[in-house]
Amino acid sequence: MPQLDFDTYLAQLFWLAVTFIFLYLMLARKALPRVGEVLEERQNRIDSDLEQAENFRKESEELELAYEKLNADARAKALAHLKAQREKVQVILGEKQAAMTTSLDQRLGEAEGRISKAKTQALKSVEDIATEACVSIVAKVAGMSLTKVAAKKAVQSTVGAK
Repeated sequence: MPQLDFDTYLAQLFWLAVTFIFLYLMLARKALPRVGEVLEERQNRIDSDLEQAENFRKESEELELAYEKLNADARAKALAHLKAQREKVQVILGEKQAAMTTSLDQRLGEAEGRISKAKTQALKSVEDIATEACVSIVAKVAGMSLTKVAAKKAVQSTVGAK
């Protein structure tokens, strides 16, 4: 094995040192700065993305607050409109109810007048019928003849007593 040959031992150490120094210089001056630049660029991009994400988060929070405010304003406006419409409907219903009440009171008065007139006619008819019935009953039961005037006086006195 040539590594264990002591005659070439110093030459091997020399070339080991030259190769090590050459590789060290190549890595230190070429490869590692490029790797460092890539890492730094990557870190900058990550920082930029995080900053952008934070800006988007703040913007979305502002938009959410604006949306909630807009929603609350719209809801308040809708409730106010609904209240105004409800009041208008209540006024219209009140007017219609008053008109209907007036109409019903008028119709009720007319109906009461007709009922009173019908009652008066019915009572007059009842008196006439009772008078005729009285004349007939007295003629058939007692066999006597009774005048309509006397029968009418008897019916009126009986009806007036009650």
